[in-house]
Amino acid sequence: MTPDLEPLYVIPLLIEQPTWGGGYIADFKRLSHHQLAGLKIGQSYELASDSLLTSSAASAVSLATASTTNQPTALDHPERVTTMAELVASNPAGVLGPAAAGRPQMPLLIKFTQAQNNSYQLHVKPSEEVGNWQPKPESWYFLEPGAATLGLRPDCDLTAYRQRCKQIEAKAEKLSQAVKQQRLSAAQARQLLGEFIDADHPGRFVNRLRLEAGSIIDLSGGGIHHSWESSAELPAGNIVYELQLDVRDDVSTLRSFDQGKMKDDGSVRRLTIDEYFAAIDSSPSQNLPETHMRTGQVRTDGNATISHLFDTPQYQLYKIALNGSYQSRLTVTEKSFHHLFVAHGEVVVTTPRGEFPLRSGWSLFVPSAVGQYSLAGHQPSQVLLSTA
Repeated sequence: MTPDLEPLYVIPLLIEQPTWGGGYIADFKRLSHHQLAGLKIGQSYELASDSLLTSSAASAVSLATASTTNQPTALDHPERVTTMAELVASNPAGVLGPAAAGRPQMPLLIKFTQAQNNSYQLHVKPSEEVGNWQPKPESWYFLEPGAATLGLRPDCDLTAYRQRCKQIEAKAEKLSQAVKQQRLSAAQARQLLGEFIDADHPGRFVNRLRLEAGSIIDLSGGGIHHSWESSAELPAGNIVYELQLDVRDDVSTLRSFDQGKMKDDGSVRRLTIDEYFAAIDSSPSQNLPETHMRTGQVRTDGNATISHLFDTPQYQLYKIALNGSYQSRLTVTEKSFHHLFVAHGEVVVTTPRGEFPLRSGWSLFVPSAVGQYSLAGHQPSQVLLSTA
């Protein structure tokens, strides 16, 4: 089925992450499906090249684990559903914009994330080659206060850092085998691995940050170490809105340290330590956290305050804070599609095709051919507008 080119609600793909997710995303979206009870949701894919879309009101979701994103479980899907691939194939320029001739698929991946204690990682620079690894520009907008690591410390000894990562990897593998051979329980192995890590934690090599709500970090240039961290003062972890190119993690994400994670069967993540250190940018200026932190350009436009949060060659992100109606050049899709996510409140999106109510935590995809639309919030509301 290929619907007409009108705004379509995104059916978010919820990703279960037992080691670092939580209940924030389901609560934010006001989900009550029994299959979500007790699950730790780490991410909600709000837009992707394989997103499902519907003209029905926003309410349905899909559910998957990190390893089964291509085989999600449908929760209360409506009858009228189309895929992003079908929509793009029906009219590439009308869906993605006039420049779509060189873009056979949706280029962006937008994630609503709850995470902590993620692996130490980086993405290769677009201008450099490291084996077959592909660049993956990404940027973060913190919806709540957070904690992260970003860049190498000025006194970082790369040789010592690499050696310590290798030592932890070897210890994790040894303990993993002990669990698989039933010589240790997973709990015992995790404790021993944690003690080994804490004796000389790799965190001493990288910059550790506390971040306020509204913080913006732009990693689109690549080559920079990063991770999300845990803190007793942040029980929910990091609540982040992410924009990135839609490139699979297994061909784009280089990892040096996985924070001591081990599954109940004893398995541990495969790391790419050598590639991580081959791709890392160790220049002092690029490892200053402020090099990658943005403030956003803010302006008043009628009934709205507009904050330009991300401005990269690959994507743009605006925050529209409104209390009333808003229509301007910003709400025109003649050059590219728009993706709208309500971060606070409720809005009604009005186009020549009709009205599309959108509540907090849900997304609407507006094809390029729609043209002009307007936003109306009958209470103070915030909309995140993404485009490529």
